[in-house]
Amino acid sequence: MIRLFFHTLQTDWLKYRKSLLPWVSVAYPLLTVGLVFIFTLGDKKIPEQPVFQFARNTMSVTAFFLPFYLVLTITLMGFIEHRSNGWKLMFSQPVGRGYFFISKLVFLFLVMGGVIILKYIFSSIA
Repeated sequence: MIRLFFHTLQTDWLKYRKSLLPWVSVAYPLLTVGLVFIFTLGDKKIPEQPVFQFARNTMSVTAFFLPFYLVLTITLMGFIEHRSNGWKLMFSQPVGRGYFFISKLVFLFLVMGGVIILKYIFSSIA
């Protein structure tokens, strides 16, 4: 049962790894941290707690761009499924529909977790 779920998750990884999805997932943290870094460099006065202000601004910019990123990611996943005739695959494979849909959801959460980790790495570098 768990083996079927991991096989469908591995199939999703093979399907999405050569698409635009990994590039968008790297560009989103770079864009958010880059915008905050440019804003911080352009600030004339030196704040009392620069690390706190940088972290607060990074969280604000990330929260602002998060809905756009989610819509783009879900749209890309839907487009790839439509282009590869995923609905035919869902009906022709011996894997249940629940595994199919849950693996898509878990893959989306894994991509979001990777984006959060990349955001923390880029913001600690900046």
